[in-house]
Amino acid sequence: MNSPAPLLRLLQSVYLHGELPPDFGNEEYEVSLRDMVNHDLASQVYSKLRSFNLLTEVPEYFRRRLHARYLTTVTQNALVKHELLTVCSALEKGQIQAVPLKGVVLAEQYFGELGARPTGDIDILVHKEQVPESIQCLKALGFTPEGPLYPWQFHRVLSRRLNAKYTLILEVHWNFIQERTSDVDLHGIWSRANPLTDFFSIKALSLEDTFYTLCLHGANHRMESMKYALDILHMIAQFRTELSFDRLLAQARRDQTFRRVFATLRWVYRLLPELHEVKPLPAAPQINRIPDFRQGENHMMMLDSWRYRWPVIKDKVWPSRDLVNIFVGGDNGKVYKHVYLEFYKKRLQKIARHVLRDHGRDDYA
Repeated sequence: MNSPAPLLRLLQSVYLHGELPPDFGNEEYEVSLRDMVNHDLASQVYSKLRSFNLLTEVPEYFRRRLHARYLTTVTQNALVKHELLTVCSALEKGQIQAVPLKGVVLAEQYFGELGARPTGDIDILVHKEQVPESIQCLKALGFTPEGPLYPWQFHRVLSRRLNAKYTLILEVHWNFIQERTSDVDLHGIWSRANPLTDFFSIKALSLEDTFYTLCLHGANHRMESMKYALDILHMIAQFRTELSFDRLLAQARRDQTFRRVFATLRWVYRLLPELHEVKPLPAAPQINRIPDFRQGENHMMMLDSWRYRWPVIKDKVWPSRDLVNIFVGGDNGKVYKHVYLEFYKKRLQKIARHVLRDHGRDDYA
C-alpha cells in the first residue's frame, strides 16, 4: 500500500468528492476494472457513478462492463429479495422477531437501490431463545440445516435448492460475533431497531447499529476483501454527518469489541487515506498495541481483555474432547490420545494453509 492503486484512487475520488480522478488514463481504467471484477465491486461502483452523473465521462468499454455486472446483480438480488420476503412473512406469522442483516435491505435502505450492492444469501438476526422456533419455521419452507453446530458459533447455516444452478444459503444469527469474545448489548440493538415496511415483528437496524455491525463483519473476516472496506467507505461518505465515531467507539468499549472495531476503521483509513479529510478518525490510546489483520488469524490481542483471551487460548491449546471430536469428525471409538493427535495434525495443516494464503494476499486484503 505504498502507492495508491488505480482502483483506490478512483474510489476515493468518486465516493468522497463526486468526481473522477484527474489524469486517469485508459491503463488505470483497465486495472481498476480488473480489480473491481475480482472483488465483486462493479455494481456498487456503477451505481455510485450513475448517482453522480459520471457514467458519460468514463470509457465506453468500462461503462458497458460495469453495466453488465449491475444487471446481473439486479437479477440476483431480486431473486434473493423474493425469498427474503417469503422468509420474513413466515417468521412474522410465527410471531418470531427478526432483523434481516446486510443483503438487499442494506442495499435498498442505505445504498439507494436494489442493484447497488450484490448479495447471494440471506442473513437474519433472531433472539437466541427463538432460534429453535426459527429453524423449525425455516424447515417448513424447505431449508435444511448444514453441518455441525460448533460451540463458539453465533449463527446456524441452512440451505435450500432453488433450481439446478442455485442453492440459497440462509444464516440464522443470534449475535454478531462470538459470545465468548465479547459482551454485545443485543437488547440495546433490538430496542433501536424499527419495523420494516408492511411488517410488525420484522425489523431493520438503526443507521449507527448498521455501521457498527458492518465493522464487526469486516473484523470477523479479517478484512480479507476490498468489499468490506467499500461498505465502510460508502457509509462514511453517504452518512458522514449522521454517524458519530465517538458514539461508535463508546459502544464498542461497552461491548468489549473496541479493538476489533478500531482495527477495522484503521485498516480502511490506511487503505483510503482521503477519508481523513472527510471524517477524521479519532486517535485511540495504545493504538500501536492493537494488532493489524495481517498479523495472524484470531490474534489474541484483537480481543479487548484477557477475560476473553484465555478461553480462546485454552480451546486452541487443549480443547475439550467434544470440540476435538467435531474437528476430526467423531471419535468412532478411537483411543483418547489418537483423537488429539489427529486434531493437532489437522490444526497444523490449517495454520500452514493460512500462512501460505496470507503470503499471497494483495494490496486490498
